[in-house]
Amino acid sequence: MKTFRLITSGYADAATNMAVDEALFFSYRQNGGLPILRLYGWRPAAFSFGVSQDPATLFNFKALETCGTAIVRRPTGGGALFHNDELTYCLVASTEDLGLETRGVKASYGRITSFLIEAYRTLGLEACFAGDSGVHGMHHKIADLCSSRNEEYDILIDGRKLGGSAQKRSKNIILQHGSIPLSFDRRRPEACLQHPLPDVADLSTLLKRRIDGYEASEAVVSAFKSQFCADFLDSRLDRKEEKIAALLKDNKYGGAGWNLKRIDPMTGTIHAYRTQAVMA
Repeated sequence: MKTFRLITSGYADAATNMAVDEALFFSYRQNGGLPILRLYGWRPAAFSFGVSQDPATLFNFKALETCGTAIVRRPTGGGALFHNDELTYCLVASTEDLGLETRGVKASYGRITSFLIEAYRTLGLEACFAGDSGVHGMHHKIADLCSSRNEEYDILIDGRKLGGSAQKRSKNIILQHGSIPLSFDRRRPEACLQHPLPDVADLSTLLKRRIDGYEASEAVVSAFKSQFCADFLDSRLDRKEEKIAALLKDNKYGGAGWNLKRIDPMTGTIHAYRTQAVMA
């Protein structure tokens, strides 16, 4: 049985959430230790978007300012997501921790997200991968939005995509994080986007009852234990991780250089946009 750190962070703003995720990734890559599962929420509500995306093609900046909605560029790929009433997970681990030594990136993505399928089933929902349902590979003119496309290992319930996950790797170290919407009101995010918002599924609607973050967290933790034969050690960021997260928030995720122009102030690198992001 493998022991993971379980970090339950509560709510934080967009820049803090992305800074903490990357700080944990950096710390584990540099120092090793126990792999990590972090669970958290977003307050205030915000958009995140993939590392390779151009925000000018995604957002109505005047509307963002009017409704006071922040945006943040993730360190991972994928499409744009609106985060409000949701549970978000972040997994930081090596391929060895997860038993993925012989799997390619795409197959490993499916292996990792399989714990979410089990979590949804424990809540009473019949979930499957889009590739198993025969409806993956659907790309629309609004494919820059996570909810508008179904990749092979995206999760569907009653034919509707629920949430989304994205991944970053450094050799054999994985950062994967993803969104589990508890409820969703489309009016605010749709007003801030350049394109109409596609159908967005959420747990409360699918379950036909209100589900809160505590119940969803319990299902996620239980499913993760089962899928990865894992044990958990309740944890929090150590002092070094807190310092790295603060540095990343102040100098990267909280600034326009990274979020609008994809200039990484930590390295001085200016990254070009790609036409398509990887993984949704």
